[in-house]
Amino acid sequence: MLFQYQYLLGEDLLLAPVHQQGVTEWDVYLPKGDDWIHIYSNKEYKGGQTITVKAEIGYPPVFYKKGTYHSKLFNSLKDIK
Repeated sequence: MLFQYQYLLGEDLLLAPVHQQGVTEWDVYLPKGDDWIHIYSNKEYKGGQTITVKAEIGYPPVFYKKGTYHSKLFNSLKDIK
């Protein structure tokens, strides 16, 4: 089960580290009960489902909970290079 490596950092930030060499997409389970926003694409997803997202080197799957107090900060992370 690949989801065992993903984790919440606090209540609002979900990280799903890619730990297999050569992959460019990754499956992520989004916890039920909230909507989640992908940091790099700003695309919104419903919780309670497994999705597949791009996971290129340097751009791991990272999501934040929609409507969180820190939304503005999390949204600015995509601009860090």
